[in-house]
Amino acid sequence: MRSIIYHRYGEPADVLQVTEAPALPAPGNGEILIRATSRPIHPGGLTRSVDCQERLVALCLELSGNAL
Repeated sequence: MRSIIYHRYGEPADVLQVTEAPALPAPGNGEILIRATSRPIHPGGLTRSVDCQERLVALCLELSGNAL
């Protein structure tokens, strides 16, 4: 499974990376596993920089398996 992660504070173009995420463990007794296909992005977490927005769009497209 691919995911977009960051390990430090900074401009999205500098800190966001597409990586392979480890597999999730199987749910135990009395537990369920829910697959979320989308997540909200808080507008305050994005900068107004065109370069950063373009990088974020490219990362999202790469994660979804599409290309620019």
